[in-house]
Amino acid sequence: MVAKAKLNLLLSRRADSPIGYAVTEPQGHLDLKADELFALAEKSRPEIKRAQIDIKGREAERALMKKEYFPDYRLGLEYRSFRWGTDMTMFTIGFDLPIWRGKYSSGVRESEKMIESGRAGLEMARQQTSYDVQDASFKLTTARRTLDLYRTALIPQAEARLQASMAGYRTGKVSFLELLESERVLLNARIMSIMAEGNIGMELARLERAVGTDLVPGNR
Repeated sequence: MVAKAKLNLLLSRRADSPIGYAVTEPQGHLDLKADELFALAEKSRPEIKRAQIDIKGREAERALMKKEYFPDYRLGLEYRSFRWGTDMTMFTIGFDLPIWRGKYSSGVRESEKMIESGRAGLEMARQQTSYDVQDASFKLTTARRTLDLYRTALIPQAEARLQASMAGYRTGKVSFLELLESERVLLNARIMSIMAEGNIGMELARLERAVGTDLVPGNR
């Protein structure tokens, strides 16, 4: 009951809402290759996108600091009307000289250091992403192979053993305990197969987290 209430809480439903059985075949087979997963992660991983945005911001700051080296010009136009006498139109021009060049130089150097730091952070995010994608992809493949092993080998073998034990039990060649053991082996194989299905779902979720986007067709 507690687990049911927690699941409903995650689904934003009442604690006593019914929960059906999972019948969807786990999505373990992906058409994407390793290089395609890396390319997708480069565009989708939040850590990489955040680092890239940070670098662009620092580069914009550096460009603004460099503009401080140039004089600022001011142009003005003023019109005055007199009640007695001739009206006047005046043009004004002024400029500010960048006298404190040392302050601007230090600002540019600081921006460049921050850009270098941002690039190092971007490279670290890419390396971490590469590791996460490779690790999750390998574990998903292993989980898929484990499920295939149970379905194609272990469960059929356990079923064949049970059938042989039942036939032997009818003829008196196999004891009742041996028959129970064969049933136990088949039950364990089926339980492990179901657990392998759940493991595929978890590993797929880990891979999607590593890539930064959905990988199941129809969700992207």
